[in-house]
Amino acid sequence: MVQTLTHNQPIDFLLPDFLAQWPYERRLHPDYGTVDVESAIWVNEHQFFVAKAQKSFDASRFGLLGCLIFPLNTKDFCRTGCDLANVYFVIDEFTDVAEPQAAAQVCDGVMDVLRNPYKERNPGDKLGIFMQEFWQRALNLTDPGAACVKHFIDGFDLYMKSMIQESEDRESKRVRPIDDYLQLRRETFGAQATIALLGFGLEIPEDVLSHPVMESMLLAAMDLLCITNLLPQDMHSYSIELARGIAFHNIVSSIILEHGLSVPAAMSWLEDFGKSRVKVFLDGVEKLPSWGPEIDGRVREYIDSVGYLVRGADAWSYESERYWGNKGQEVQRTRVVTIIPKDSQQGLVTREELEATMQYTHTNELSITSVAYEKTYWQVISGLPQSLSAIPSLFTYSKMPRVPRGELGTTVITLDHYTPVLSAFRPVFPAVQRN
Repeated sequence: MVQTLTHNQPIDFLLPDFLAQWPYERRLHPDYGTVDVESAIWVNEHQFFVAKAQKSFDASRFGLLGCLIFPLNTKDFCRTGCDLANVYFVIDEFTDVAEPQAAAQVCDGVMDVLRNPYKERNPGDKLGIFMQEFWQRALNLTDPGAACVKHFIDGFDLYMKSMIQESEDRESKRVRPIDDYLQLRRETFGAQATIALLGFGLEIPEDVLSHPVMESMLLAAMDLLCITNLLPQDMHSYSIELARGIAFHNIVSSIILEHGLSVPAAMSWLEDFGKSRVKVFLDGVEKLPSWGPEIDGRVREYIDSVGYLVRGADAWSYESERYWGNKGQEVQRTRVVTIIPKDSQQGLVTREELEATMQYTHTNELSITSVAYEKTYWQVISGLPQSLSAIPSLFTYSKMPRVPRGELGTTVITLDHYTPVLSAFRPVFPAVQRN
């Protein structure tokens, strides 16, 4: 089913607060100010974004997210958590404007790193090297061959594959029914992988993790993360996604279309749903059986970690500038949100700074997939030299001419024509050699 959601006038609504009775209060890791800075420096060293986009990325404070969602863990663990938060959002930016084929290539590259963490990487494989550095640090947190490692890889595989599905939904402007949407959303924000990371070093037995009460609790926690904020951030990002024209993969859109509600009424529906999931989690704490003092202690630590994960993700959405700019604290206090008209709001990737996904073919031809926003298209380029890079990446066509609607085609350009736009490619191609 293809639906179009548009709003021409500002819409005011109250943001749900279904964590009002959540017993896990906001906590910040004591090494905040150190591990988050180290993680930010690490990301910046890889130069994924042009300067303006990097500034917006930094303002989101993903290191703060790591310190809020992993407040109970060791310094090394929290550093890895900050890295994971950054990894998710780097991948999110890579795939947000990707067509399905390009998203699939990103998926394959990332999963190859997780399954082969010590495999030598091509020096030009910037995303692969980035992922490898993260994953090798994470593996130091647990025993070799621990079950939690497999759980993380399996969860991350679901996450990456769901990004392909999200890309297909975005391409077809598909709005899923609520239950179908939630099933996919649990995967698109990486909940299973993130919760699996909480098990690193705890070594929770499989029969504990597979207990029906534990499974229902973890599923409820995943749903709470879905509708608060961990990866593609539905409740808090609806206005941004609507402004960017991609509010199709979003629970607010699903509620509006399935129940025929207004945005304010959809938020009320969402609040009731969220409170019901809170009840499932908290009731589960009392229903879990005992597995003996030693295991019970580890289970308690694991459950507390999940509780702080949910609270931390919600707190970060107001303390970061990713959704509300510098008004996050005001939004948290008043719960009043205004969705502004479509053309007056920009996300990290703006209409004026369109970015495209790149895929490298095995015929020594580099093809760039076109991306269309509103009435602007960018040229599709082929024939760039093999010496550039063989990884799918994002960059800005800051110097390329615009192509009017209906005139999109393929242009072969030489390096002489390409030279004026090298600065736009700098973050992806640090050294370009002439053939």
